[in-house]
Amino acid sequence: MSVYNEMNKKTQDAIQNAFIDLLLEKDFSKITIREIADYAQVNRGTVYFHYEDKFDLLAKIEEQLIIRLAETIEHLSPSVVLQEAHDGVISNFSKSVFQYIESNQKVFKALLSPNSDATFARTLRQFFVDQFLSKFTNEDFSANKAPIEYVASFAASAFLGIVEHWLTTGTENGDTAAEYYIDT
Repeated sequence: MSVYNEMNKKTQDAIQNAFIDLLLEKDFSKITIREIADYAQVNRGTVYFHYEDKFDLLAKIEEQLIIRLAETIEHLSPSVVLQEAHDGVISNFSKSVFQYIESNQKVFKALLSPNSDATFARTLRQFFVDQFLSKFTNEDFSANKAPIEYVASFAASAFLGIVEHWLTTGTENGDTAAEYYIDT
């Protein structure tokens, strides 16, 4: 990586970290580019060089998280996940997702907080639905009378509910995802 690219990456990271820190403290609608720049210790022009506005900054952070989450779980086999669920054990899918979320805990907590807009929660839920539908078929759930789209929606909502609960209560108590989901 060239020195210029490395400096750009460090600047973008500083801007993104500043934005996340501010989002943990205050409502998205009240955050300004000036505050982000001041917190990141850059000038406003630098923020605008990398992002059109705070909405673009938010969208890029969300997009990066989803892309990396997809990469984290792309190797998982649907048949193994189903067998693990049938056996009543925490699936590798769940472990992979929780490990990823734990490694990006601060960002997920900020984006799923009441201070953020609700788009990330909807995007993350839809990601889980899409993953479910891309990996499983109606035949996988032939004993179930509900259409697979309903099963996928239920599973995604339940999983997101666990994530949100852990991020809002577990992390405040110092709990890690590993304590509940990874080490079992």
